[in-house]
Amino acid sequence: MSTAPEPQDRTAVLLLPASEDVLGPLLRLEEPLLWWLRPDGDPDDFWELPEGLDGEAVYQAYNRVLDALPGEVIRLVNTGLYELPLAVQPIAPDGRWEHAPLYVVEVASADVTVLARLGAELRRALSSEPGTAGLREFLDQVAEWRSSEDPSGGPVTTATVVREALQGVAVLLQEQGLPEELDGQIAAADPGRRAVLERDRQARADTVLLTDLVRAHGPGERVVLSPAEDAAYRRITNRLIRSTSVSAHAAAETRFTF
Repeated sequence: MSTAPEPQDRTAVLLLPASEDVLGPLLRLEEPLLWWLRPDGDPDDFWELPEGLDGEAVYQAYNRVLDALPGEVIRLVNTGLYELPLAVQPIAPDGRWEHAPLYVVEVASADVTVLARLGAELRRALSSEPGTAGLREFLDQVAEWRSSEDPSGGPVTTATVVREALQGVAVLLQEQGLPEELDGQIAAADPGRRAVLERDRQARADTVLLTDLVRAHGPGERVVLSPAEDAAYRRITNRLIRSTSVSAHAAAETRFTF
């Protein structure tokens, strides 16, 4: 008799547009933030992290997520070259507008949970909540290092470090594609997202609709969306744009490319 898979065996289905604006924050998470968060073997250099936050576990979860991404998506972000043979090209119902190509990516739900909890702890540290002094000191040093690396760009604040990290994590938090159990785990880890989770549960249908569409067509195939599919596409991409943009103006500019 089969049994239900353990949470760590579950997968989260993500719909990712081939867009540097959306995926860039995720790919830029590693250095220096996640790399420095790892223990390096010298007890004197260990950061005092909040209970339950394991820097090595976060780093490994992040790398497993990257391994799940198609190679051409990473090349897109690193080079800006739009050579995307594995993507499905959605076309607006009127046939006149090409949306950003879509990929379906499956990642381990457990890894998404680890990174979601990192985001929650970063928010707490930015607010200097109890138990986060070591993490806050770490974030301050990341900001100081980044400011010194590129003086011409002006000072980088701790708030900027946290905001950019949260934008990277947000790419994975497509709650409409996660199991119900994981919704609860993320909400428990970050109470501020509970309202979002409640409001957007209905969006699961959008993910199912477009996931089925992408999987039903071959690499590079152009697909004219129905009005319902087009509306689902816009809802999903608008969510990603809002959560990964630095301002309303930047979101409007990114939305134009979709």
